[in-house]
Amino acid sequence: MWVYRAGIKANITENFSRQSKFTYGLVVEEVTTCDESSHVCPTGQRVLTNGGNSADGPPTTLSGTGINRLAFFQASITRDNTKYVNGAIQNGFDYIGSASQNCLVLQLDQCLGVGTNFPFFNCHQLTWTGFIQPKKVEAAAGKPPPAVLVLHSHYNGFVGDFPSYEVFTLGVLYSV
Repeated sequence: MWVYRAGIKANITENFSRQSKFTYGLVVEEVTTCDESSHVCPTGQRVLTNGGNSADGPPTTLSGTGINRLAFFQASITRDNTKYVNGAIQNGFDYIGSASQNCLVLQLDQCLGVGTNFPFFNCHQLTWTGFIQPKKVEAAAGKPPPAVLVLHSHYNGFVGDFPSYEVFTLGVLYSV
């Protein structure tokens, strides 16, 4: 199944400091789910034992027609105190054992109930990435970059009429 998106996204970004920003805006989009031959696919398909296809699966869109039209509010806040030491990205502190707050992103999508079948959902994500330097090194030009341990965590959640093409998958970026 393929998902085609067309729409408009208008954002406003407010920078509170060099390390903190708040972005908010409105997204209006049309989403079409298609099969491998680019035909609109209103339901999931499966291959039968005789080699044929059966289109008796769950609906691929909230409307049940294969095409959704949605409008939703999107906001995110970012706090990032990473820095570079000899070319390697680090947290805002010099070595392990120091307190650490690295890169934190909170995103919220709130559907406005406008569009196909008046959908209403809330999607929220929280991402944290930490860059930990195991030992202190001298920061100077020409010095080798220090070893860095990267920790990454990501939380996703949703409530309401969430379309199946938006579900979160395991194995996201930075996963092992």
